[in-house]
Amino acid sequence: TFSKNTIKKHAQRKRINLKVTVAYRGVDFCGWEDQRHHLYRKEIFDRGASRGLDYSSHQNNSLPSVQGSLVDILDPILNKRALAAHSPGEHFSSEQTTRPIEIKVAGRTDAGVNAIAQICRIRTWKSNFSDRRRDQTKSTGELETFVKDLVNEHAKTIGLGLRITSVEKVGDDFHPTFGASCRAYAYLIDLDDDKAIVKSQQSRIMRDLVPRLDSMLRSLEGQSLDYIAFSYGKVKTETTICRLVRARACIVELSKCDNENSAREAICIELIADRFLRRMVRILVATAFREAYGVEGDRSIDDYEEEHSIGHEARNQLLNIVKMRDRTLSARPAPARGLIFVGARY
Repeated sequence: TFSKNTIKKHAQRKRINLKVTVAYRGVDFCGWEDQRHHLYRKEIFDRGASRGLDYSSHQNNSLPSVQGSLVDILDPILNKRALAAHSPGEHFSSEQTTRPIEIKVAGRTDAGVNAIAQICRIRTWKSNFSDRRRDQTKSTGELETFVKDLVNEHAKTIGLGLRITSVEKVGDDFHPTFGASCRAYAYLIDLDDDKAIVKSQQSRIMRDLVPRLDSMLRSLEGQSLDYIAFSYGKVKTETTICRLVRARACIVELSKCDNENSAREAICIELIADRFLRRMVRILVATAFREAYGVEGDRSIDDYEEEHSIGHEARNQLLNIVKMRDRTLSARPAPARGLIFVGARY
């Protein structure tokens, strides 16, 4: 049997899992993953700390990572062994004697990729913050509110495009990566942007191509296919089989900025699948546009002169490339800045 004090002490140290929904502006970050890998490998961390190595750098990246920014803000508060002298937002240094908190994520994004509702899991042993740290935020002391306010206020202060939109407690079995049944991405091409995939003066042609683009994408829906042709680098996943449950193209209206007289239009590519391979969305988008334009080899987009009817052969162009499983048939990835991680379903 355990004494009441032992039970109470155990309850106070019970691990708490937080499901955190994060939005961020891609141009502010070098990607999701924290590049300071030595912080997360115990043997390297211990060896480096004993030699007085400085862990504050982001491995030659001038921009921080999303994960690293969250760690720098939250670890001093949530890490059960964090040093009292370590303040929120302060980078790790050789004085830090414990590894940072671990943050799991639904989908790791590359540099420049945006997110509306990225899902991550943070674990802590602390449940209330009514102590002396309370004056650091406007939080009421409740864990979820405290975490949200702390990150948002710190990011706003330094002008970082990072916001937590929601925080909730979940069970130990929740895993944002392996527990997700599907993930959703959107790719936007501003029709009035000079730096878009194609020249702005061709926006009329692009609008005319949307029906064909949509038809080509729909041919991929509902099938479990090997998307190795639309992957990048060494494959580290157990399988390259993915099932797109939604693949569409349409024209959307963007929110009007204060200095704009009229709303802008953009082509939106919607993709929802059970899994995505590395850079799969960007390669798929670029290949779809290439095929929709009818560009082959070194032909210029300017060579496109007439609309092409949406016949059976044209509709299956993307599908045929997928089935060929040949990376040389796909296009280079589309620019990262147009990609948005929309969310994940559990």
